Amino acid sequence: MPHKRALRKGCCLLFLSLVTPKSNRRLLSSSNKSAPTSATAAPPPTSGRADAPRLFAGMPPRKKGSVDGGASPEVGGNDDFISALPDDALHHVLSFLPAEDAVRTCVLARRWRDLWKSATGLRIGCADLANLPHVDDIRKFVNHLLLLRKRDSVIYTCEIRFSCNLRDGDTDPYLNLWIRHVLDRGVRVLRLEIENEEDPGLIDLDDLPLASQHLRTLELEGVALNNRLSNFLNCPNLQHLEIGDSVFSSVDEISSESLKCLGIGGYCFFYVHTRICTPNLVSLWLDAHFRRSVPVLGSMPSLKKAFVRNTTVMMRVVSHVITVESLMDMTATGTSVFFYKDCQKLRI
Repeated sequence: MPHKRALRKGCCLLFLSLVTPKSNRRLLSSSNKSAPTSATAAPPPTSGRADAPRLFAGMPPRKKGSVDGGASPEVGGNDDFISALPDDALHHVLSFLPAEDAVRTCVLARRWRDLWKSATGLRIGCADLANLPHVDDIRKFVNHLLLLRKRDSVIYTCEIRFSCNLRDGDTDPYLNLWIRHVLDRGVRVLRLEIENEEDPGLIDLDDLPLASQHLRTLELEGVALNNRLSNFLNCPNLQHLEIGDSVFSSVDEISSESLKCLGIGGYCFFYVHTRICTPNLVSLWLDAHFRRSVPVLGSMPSLKKAFVRNTTVMMRVVSHVITVESLMDMTATGTSVFFYKDCQKLRI
């Protein structure tokens, strides 16, 4: 949501202002000037490698505290108290920053040089919340970001947002590698948002099933799902799935034994009557303009809440596992809902 993104951006800016000591603020501001203001001022660095020693030269050495990885702030001094937090806490704090800003914290002090390499969250393409960056502008950065992270670091949350100019059936060669990489690092929440300027919603992902013991939430927008990729049986802990503005290309079945919440919205293209097999589903949200075909819902004995709008949905009931009474909250607008158990058509 726009207001949530604006709030998160404000919190990030506040965090950066808090963690930067006064002496470092003057140092960082002077390094960003295009020309020295006096004869004694040092000229700007000429390369990134020479930039780090010059920035770190005037900073006081780190003081070890009683907490492992933390520094002891001096009472009445200029040291900041956030840097006194243990490394695990700072890794968590950095996970809420856009990836570009998290990497930039390496110039705050010696203590911060490598903290970004173990941040528990990656928010790629989130620096400008109003516009998506082009994939060509972030590809090199993301490749180095993933390559330079510590091998034993875990990623709990990963958000990838970008725009591109790919035609139907094409895909970015590195996108699938990024996805597989974060899955190998134990990601729990994965969000992928793509805006294709050439042909919206037709960015092909690898036609391989996702396999992760840790993935709990998956949100996809602007992608093309293939048959095997829609099989989530190898994600035994996946509970929340959202898909928007996407294409289901020859997808016969969306299957998951663990899924609790399913949401499909926006403009979605179903080339066949895709069967949704989620027997443990509790909440169903269908708020989309379906094209060509509509999904067919399988047995959902645990379904308690459903919302349907501006579409026609087939609800197939096997035996007596789903009845109208089992739905605690059913909302539909301009919809025809079919219950095959009683061979009745219920119009809402």
